[in-house]
Amino acid sequence: MRRGLTVLVALALGLTACASTQPTTEQQQQGQTATSAGFAECPKAPATCNGGQRRQGGQLVYALEQQWTNWNIDSAGGNLLYSAQALAVLNPGIFNQTPDAKVQLNTDLMESAELVDPTTIVYKIRKEAVWDDGTPISVKDLEYLWRVTNGKDCDVAKCTPYTQAGFNQIESIDSPDGKTVTVKLTKPFAEWQALWQQSRIYPAHIAEKAVGPLDNEANLVKAVEFFSKTVPTWSGGPYKLQEYKQGDSLVMVPNPRWYGKEKPSLDRLIFKIITDVPQLPTALANREVNAIYPQPQVDMVQQLKQDQNSNFYIGPGLGWEHFDIRTTNEFLKDKALRQALFTAVDRQALIDKTVGQLAPDIKPLNNYNLFEGVSPHYKDVITPTGAGGGDIEKAKSLLTEAGYKVDPDGLVTPDGKKVAPLRLRYTGGNEVRKVICEQFAEMVRPLGVTLKVEPTDDLSGTLGNGDFDVIIFGWTGTIFPFVNARQNWSSDSASNYSRWGTKEIDGLLAKAVETADVAAASDLLNQALEKFAAGYSVLPIYQKPTVIAVNKDVVNVRNNPTGDGPVYNAKEWGLLAQ
Repeated sequence: MRRGLTVLVALALGLTACASTQPTTEQQQQGQTATSAGFAECPKAPATCNGGQRRQGGQLVYALEQQWTNWNIDSAGGNLLYSAQALAVLNPGIFNQTPDAKVQLNTDLMESAELVDPTTIVYKIRKEAVWDDGTPISVKDLEYLWRVTNGKDCDVAKCTPYTQAGFNQIESIDSPDGKTVTVKLTKPFAEWQALWQQSRIYPAHIAEKAVGPLDNEANLVKAVEFFSKTVPTWSGGPYKLQEYKQGDSLVMVPNPRWYGKEKPSLDRLIFKIITDVPQLPTALANREVNAIYPQPQVDMVQQLKQDQNSNFYIGPGLGWEHFDIRTTNEFLKDKALRQALFTAVDRQALIDKTVGQLAPDIKPLNNYNLFEGVSPHYKDVITPTGAGGGDIEKAKSLLTEAGYKVDPDGLVTPDGKKVAPLRLRYTGGNEVRKVICEQFAEMVRPLGVTLKVEPTDDLSGTLGNGDFDVIIFGWTGTIFPFVNARQNWSSDSASNYSRWGTKEIDGLLAKAVETADVAAASDLLNQALEKFAAGYSVLPIYQKPTVIAVNKDVVNVRNNPTGDGPVYNAKEWGLLAQ
């Protein structure tokens, strides 16, 4: 999704904070004398901080703050941060994104992956790499994902991939032995390492058993649906799923056929679903969970500061919050109304009332993919549109000029219709998003627009079904900005939940992906983003910091602001040796 963000320290913006203290007398009396190194070294050594020797055995409980109903993280409806974290220990990728914002070959799975010329990639899968039933991980698995994403073997409206970027440039996939794979591209693809990294590898042989040969569109559609609805019984990772309790937990145990050199030390890794986010610090303090990676909230951080049994870290993040307007709505299909809504909202005021109390230096975000202080090719594409500045009088004049009758008792369209109440949705349990939505509703009330603030407990379903008029949610940043942009803003992408775009923008996004020179690609991307911003369908709010906290005997769990999240190294997680 994103590329080249190698200087994470620039993201800090005054956000870095950590707490690590020695065990209390009470802890020592309880035998909790092993204390990890904590997060103090994370700003300088993000990929190794909180390291330590692991003891064999025990369990670690990692909290997830959302539940999901779609198990196919390669589909638009299943591409969520929290499900992706849980399934990352089952579904491997060719590359990993590390905490220092680098792309690293997954050497458990791969011997090598090499771009041998601008349109040829050669992959060598380790012969030891197998699914937990003994079936080799092979070219068949790579080919399956290609077929459901390329738009040729299966129409994107039917297979609904969350991204096509790169996959729709693959001309052929060949292998003499199933393990050495040659991929030929029709055009150069600068971010080729995103292939089978952003989209994870699923077992083709399992799909074939369920739906039949994967050589036709009908069965490919069935395979996508199968992986979407089926709780995983397979694993190509260090753990396998032992038990799933709907809406409660996923219990993982070591995969006996794990082929990697680094073996899990834990007896069980449990992903515990806790949607009541304010309860996470209490759960951590009581050791109901051992690690949390929540949305940052002021009260939560205050609680973490008081927890003497845990270490926490507030670090730089690549994720960002935004409003999406569903442009298929009867009223919101009119650009004038969308422009007025975004002109009326004051992003800095929203920040000041929420995360600004946690990190006062946070400012409104003014680009969708290239971040200020991170990319040398950053350009402000939002301010020139007038969006996000809180100019209510300007918003009123935009509506009046478009023929609307502005009345606090109800906005009337140019053709005499009263604008119906619009649903503004947020993830239930997320207090920051709730407050932001309530403030947004108040800001647009003088326009005669009513925003009904409603929570959802199924973000993937809400987004996938378009069950909103306006919604706030976050994109998780990765280090592939050009792939990410094409995924999110192309007019025909299932991940473009606003459903707004143009062929001109599509062309610029496609050209950026195909351009090897980063500066030239960034210029094309900024051109596309300027045009996209002028559609007033998506408004960035702020780039958010990350918060991670663990009990003091937990080692090798650390902040990873990329799309892979902390679970990038879950095989190394453990409890500190006494």
